Amino acid sequence: MIPGKGAAPSSEAAGHAPAHDRTVTVSSRAWRMGALYWGVVVLLAVSPRHSGNVWSRYLTIESVVERGTLAVDRSPLLAPSGTPDLVMFDGHLYSDKPPTLSALGALVYAPLSWAGVKLAGPPWQFLAVNWVLVATFAAGSAALTLVALRRLVEGLSLGDGEAGLLTLCFGYGSLLLPYAVTFNNHTVAEAASHRE
Repeated sequence: MIPGKGAAPSSEAAGHAPAHDRTVTVSSRAWRMGALYWGVVVLLAVSPRHSGNVWSRYLTIESVVERGTLAVDRSPLLAPSGTPDLVMFDGHLYSDKPPTLSALGALVYAPLSWAGVKLAGPPWQFLAVNWVLVATFAAGSAALTLVALRRLVEGLSLGDGEAGLLTLCFGYGSLLLPYAVTFNNHTVAEAASHRE
């Protein structure tokens, strides 16, 4: 209370939404923005973008699900991949990438494989599996990163439009976008790093 002025008006009396309602609105805006970003990115991910990194992980995913081994030297994807991202132990080739993303990818790929949609199948099957993996992990994680950024930006003294514009500029104008359309651990690690 300000001396001689009486009680300060509540935020509701001043025409503002209560703090709880604002939190719900902010959160829903952030989630809608993330969903919109994911929807655009998965359309961009229809055409595969591969490197040695991606192929190395796909070799591992295919080998784990189809042959129950981390060794990739019997994978039919080995020859077309041309990936240099392999190491040899005891006469067998393995991916030189950390195994966590490949293990998670194998969990998503296994039901597709059991349904007959294979990484080493006809081109349409490879495209379908690639799209599912990218949409689930890379695009999904990039969208979660935008949700976290939008929530962070809304804590600043910016208007709604400015917060949205700043978030979208980051999503479409930074390296988040090229990483969001290829199967990699960078977007997954970024999304996992956010804490409430």
